[in-house]
Amino acid sequence: AFCRGHEELIAFGAPCLYSPTPLAEQAEYAVKELGVRGFKMLPSYSHFYPNDPILFPFYEVARDLGVPVQFHTGTSIFKGTRIKYADPLLLDDVAGEFPDLTMIMEHGGRPFWYEQAAWLVVRHPNMHVGTAGMPAKRLIQHFPVKPHPDRFIFGSDWPGVPDVKSLVERILALPLDDEIKEMILWRNAARVLGLDGA
Repeated sequence: AFCRGHEELIAFGAPCLYSPTPLAEQAEYAVKELGVRGFKMLPSYSHFYPNDPILFPFYEVARDLGVPVQFHTGTSIFKGTRIKYADPLLLDDVAGEFPDLTMIMEHGGRPFWYEQAAWLVVRHPNMHVGTAGMPAKRLIQHFPVKPHPDRFIFGSDWPGVPDVKSLVERILALPLDDEIKEMILWRNAARVLGLDGA
């Protein structure tokens, strides 16, 4: 409802793990009836392991409907969060089980799991890194951007981080080809979301 009537907004959803409605049914309803274009999983806030097989029917529907699933990975300062659930290595099981599911590791496992997240990008062609909440310079310091430029997606963490312009400028300042910067800033996201111009 928040996004309805606002073409500039793209709705993402999340499953309710405590609903009696099966997760697969929730996913199908969210995409087909509510019009969401992807899902965001918050394991450290809801205290679940993203590789729990109970979630596999949900991932199956997302894969079959061609929508991406984004995962919070890495640390968080919010009260009640449990970081053990946000280890990106947990996603190795999911990516291996669902090689055609588009997956995005938001925050890239910040800060102490950058290496594991980078390894997942190299290991799994369906794995992407979202740059929200990460210092832009760490992209090329910790991640294989040049060999895999199609796997990095700009994120801002808005509205928590309201100054999106400065984040874009930091990506533009990276010592990368303009084509790669364009891919990071919008082209990869447009492709993943099936938007025109990708």
